[in-house]
Amino acid sequence: STSFAQRRPSATSSAASPPLASAALPMFGALRCVVLVALSGVSFAEMVCPGSEVFIHAGVRVIATLAASCDAVRAEAVARVEGQASTWRVPHGGEYLRAELGELGGDLSFSWCSGDGTFFDKMVFSLTPLESNSTCQVEACSESQTASLRDRSRNYCNLKMLYCGSEEGCLPVVHDLHTTAERTKKSRLAEANLRKCTAVPLKLI
Repeated sequence: STSFAQRRPSATSSAASPPLASAALPMFGALRCVVLVALSGVSFAEMVCPGSEVFIHAGVRVIATLAASCDAVRAEAVARVEGQASTWRVPHGGEYLRAELGELGGDLSFSWCSGDGTFFDKMVFSLTPLESNSTCQVEACSESQTASLRDRSRNYCNLKMLYCGSEEGCLPVVHDLHTTAERTKKSRLAEANLRKCTAVPLKLI
């Protein structure tokens, strides 16, 4: 089984953002498969993760390569979170909030809470420019802050829904991102199933 050890995060440039209300959106389009190329040379063990005060908890780590600049990846993630009240809704339900500056580490950090308040997760994104800034390597980690083993892909959805593109059935806000490679590492009994991220419709008609 995989152990998600607690880490002390480094300072970031993330800015705080107030809670945003959800808005009803129309039907979700069918998911499309993406052929992913194997990644190499990146260690899951070296990733910045938010940690959890709960000893037994679910978590997922993702390393992905996107065919876009890291500025575009950052802008799209922030636009989705800030657009929850208007142009975008969290596909797997609940609500995202941006973390306080320096709270969790990485280049971007967020928290997610389920609609009924039962589940609360924290996540960190570390972005590294590749190939003269035309490609971005995303190292992302989400960890549950409540006791859990099975997460029904919740931690994976927390991460994936902030950078997936239209080719995967997601709704872009400012940049339609294309994932060229992705791999995951899950805690025991955690899942990483994209189809479980769509309990709430993604796409606008």
